[in-house]
Amino acid sequence: MRARCLVLSVAISIVGLASMASISSATFSGTNGRVAFASDAARDRDIWTINPDGSGAANVTDAVGAPGWDREPDYSPNGTKIAFRSGQTDAAEIYTMNADGTGGLTQLTSNAFKDWAPAWSPDGSKIAFGSNRNDPNFATCVGLFQGCNDDIFVIPATGGAPVQVTFDSGQDEFPQFSPDGTHIAYSTDLGGASAIYTVALATLTTTKLTTDSLRAGEPDYSPDGTKIAFENNFYACKTNNSDCKSDVFVMNADGGGVTRLTRKFGTNYSPNWSPEGDKLVFTHANLGGREQIYEMNPDGTGITRITHTSGASSDPDWGSG
Repeated sequence: MRARCLVLSVAISIVGLASMASISSATFSGTNGRVAFASDAARDRDIWTINPDGSGAANVTDAVGAPGWDREPDYSPNGTKIAFRSGQTDAAEIYTMNADGTGGLTQLTSNAFKDWAPAWSPDGSKIAFGSNRNDPNFATCVGLFQGCNDDIFVIPATGGAPVQVTFDSGQDEFPQFSPDGTHIAYSTDLGGASAIYTVALATLTTTKLTTDSLRAGEPDYSPDGTKIAFENNFYACKTNNSDCKSDVFVMNADGGGVTRLTRKFGTNYSPNWSPEGDKLVFTHANLGGREQIYEMNPDGTGITRITHTSGASSDPDWGSG
């Protein structure tokens, strides 16, 4: 009876997600606006935003009532809201707020699990995130590469019951919707090494896009849906040896045409496309140094520093203007 109920639940989820995919057909659009990022410049980790030329940096979560340790910002498609993870690693929750920091704080999840790395659907109606709620040791299995069972879930942007979309035993995380709303790309260590997969929301069919040798993570679709940016050596320095340097790569959305963009430039990760598709932002750090946000052209040229904060800055997301 339990197995039969599970099949019914999954079938209902597929029907609901297929409906969602059909109404999420609008692609990401808009002009390049501000860049959101996480920083500990104010000692506590907060969400900040900044103009792409490095001017006008503003702390947008310091005064809105979030519990602290705010990370992983993601702009809504129209640029008016930011979703983010707040709370320490073992008690992280998903929130949304007004992008200009004027309030509108809404808590979407409230539980004992780790819910993190939110990402908006292209029509702004849903938010995908990773969660360890299916792990039997969720209270203690909270970190990367601990063998935790994380899955990808989708929740209404206004709150409600999450719908599970990945069902494997791996650590599925960092979801990103395709611009047509039909797929979610994500990182998983299901095969023993981190790789980029996609899940088709109409069928929940998964497809592996990258080889294990890349140890790929943190995918991000280009606005036209033809490319995916990602980092290699995901979660650098996990062994503190040869994998202590990551770089930004780009590939075709089907996994072909893998191209390395950064070379001989420290450690680079968390790439994110601009709304116009003409730039990428990413986190950069020299080994042992503080992270800062940089931008570059999609071919890897024109690398320019954006942030000059006193603390570490990471997790960039480029919003619409």
